[in-house]
Amino acid sequence: DKCQNFIKVLGKMEGEKYYVCGTNAFSPKCRIYEYKHADYPYREVDLNVTEDVTEQAQAPGFETTKEFDGVGASPYDPEHNSTAIFTDGKLFSATVADRLSRDPLIMERMKMIRTEQHDSNMLKDPHFVSSYDIDEKIYFFLREDAVENINCGKATFSRVARICKNDEGRSGTSVWTSFFKARLNCSVPGEIPFPFDELQSMSDLSFGNHHPTNDPKQRSRILYGVFNTPANSIEGSAVCAFTLADIEHAFMGQFKAQQTTSHAWVPIPVENNPVPHPAQVCVNKSKELTDNTLTFIRNHPLMDRSVNPAGGKPMLIQTQGLGGRFSAIAVDPQVLASDGFYYDVMFVGTTDGRVLKAVNTGKPGLDSSVVIEDIQVLGQHEAIREIKVLRKHGHNQHEKLIIVSKDNIVSMPLHRCGHYKTCSTCLRLQDPYCAWLDTCTTHTTRGLQDIRNGDASQCRDGSYKIEKEGPIMEIDVVIPTTPKPVEVSTCQPCTCNCSQSDVIITMESTQNNHSGQGRTKSGETDTGPVVLIPEPCENPRTDDQIYTASTLAVACVVAIVVAAMIGFFIGYRVSLCRNHTRNTETMINFEQHFGSLRKNGSRHSGDTSNNIFQEPTKNTAKMLTVNNLSAKSPNLPNGSLESRTITPQQASRTYI
Repeated sequence: DKCQNFIKVLGKMEGEKYYVCGTNAFSPKCRIYEYKHADYPYREVDLNVTEDVTEQAQAPGFETTKEFDGVGASPYDPEHNSTAIFTDGKLFSATVADRLSRDPLIMERMKMIRTEQHDSNMLKDPHFVSSYDIDEKIYFFLREDAVENINCGKATFSRVARICKNDEGRSGTSVWTSFFKARLNCSVPGEIPFPFDELQSMSDLSFGNHHPTNDPKQRSRILYGVFNTPANSIEGSAVCAFTLADIEHAFMGQFKAQQTTSHAWVPIPVENNPVPHPAQVCVNKSKELTDNTLTFIRNHPLMDRSVNPAGGKPMLIQTQGLGGRFSAIAVDPQVLASDGFYYDVMFVGTTDGRVLKAVNTGKPGLDSSVVIEDIQVLGQHEAIREIKVLRKHGHNQHEKLIIVSKDNIVSMPLHRCGHYKTCSTCLRLQDPYCAWLDTCTTHTTRGLQDIRNGDASQCRDGSYKIEKEGPIMEIDVVIPTTPKPVEVSTCQPCTCNCSQSDVIITMESTQNNHSGQGRTKSGETDTGPVVLIPEPCENPRTDDQIYTASTLAVACVVAIVVAAMIGFFIGYRVSLCRNHTRNTETMINFEQHFGSLRKNGSRHSGDTSNNIFQEPTKNTAKMLTVNNLSAKSPNLPNGSLESRTITPQQASRTYI
């Protein structure tokens, strides 16, 4: 399946030209396409006239104007994580330059300037995620094996790397002189922070704020990223936001390096940094840098300071047991809500085909995000790879969320306010798009809404309405409720006219102009047509034929308890009788074989035993006399004393 041409790079050039690169069955290739318009009003029938006419009749479409090798622009394997961006007439790519993915690089395709080859301090088994053109720099976001942690074991860290657009490369070589990288820190703070180290996706650069704000001056350029824990760790995912100011601040600090391979990575003293600071500014003529500066840049690409998330902790966290891991993210920045605040709405894709819609509610002192909706968009075994927010300015009806997987592209609306029919469900949604304005509607600065707490008590059970051209006013709206069960009571015997035909009578209720429901004189809600069906004739019921549900339940419980007690008593008596009979039969059998012991009492008693053993004294002969004394032996007629003289034999062995 991989031996096809998978498009990995698509860049917009000047005019109507496009820069396209693909895997080309593990042989990367690039082309430049140009859109050609028809030379004259084009008709399909013109192509069937003559051969000469068909050559002049140019059908509109794309034509290949140039084709060249794509190594360094597109990966060999379509599954490899790569990124590229086309800007200022140049293609900046981050991919691999060999089939085995052993030569990762960040390259400017036109001048063939790249990172140092086979240098683990530059890149070590990276997985590139995204790239951005910001001011005079190109930023790359990736995850890679952490060289600074190699002495403590293998670990994966997330990074942000940057180069200067106008970097001319080192003199005599085609290596960057402006490549630096810093760690992205997305972790739960604490005495021992819990990190989410593996970057999966980044949102587009937007102008917003991770916290709700009503002051435009508090907005800044910001990026949102999706991070996961390692596959062999506790399953977890998180969303962290990073401001561009914090990223640039990390590149203004100290560098990190190790003296030898056996030493730990430590910060380099500030006084050892070249002047000017090589990571702060872009040098227009990089080939004029001194040898000491170039050597320092080559040996110290890693910054000591990490980029911490906005707010100091993740915006959204999901742990194991709650579905698939986070895999993609898109953000709709600065959505104006009816409370006058602007919110950044996050759309997070998962590995099991779901889309989570979340927002930071902005509670005081706590960056608390809530999941507004959890929608199953794709199959449970189909991971979402990319999400984009598509909006045509000034046309709200064209708002779409584009979801991309390996095999499908799906679009869905950014909001589904119309799915919620009551005020309470609309407010509990905590959706910045939705507010209650007679119905749950969208794109309004008026209406009821509570994004911070989702408190629906202000609905007063939904009893209000908002006029479209006036202030908010309250009216009585009766919400249909389920009535309590009616207890059956004694009533007069009823009779029916058996001669009446079974005719269904329909009564139309009066419609209420305000609520859409009629109300009866008794105050009950009239929900529409009432259908009356005459009951069949039956004999009048007497009082003893009417039982309530509670009476029946009590009777059943009492019957069960009484039956259980009677059964227990009968079983207990039967068991006693059986035990008595069994004991009697056992005693009779014992007496028949061994004789009765009732007259002699307990055999184990030490005081009443009549079985006497007399040990012979030293002066007597070796004779042993055993006298069996019994009051009256059943084996002797008179119960007389039976004496027997026994001469013991010499024991050959003695057991102790």
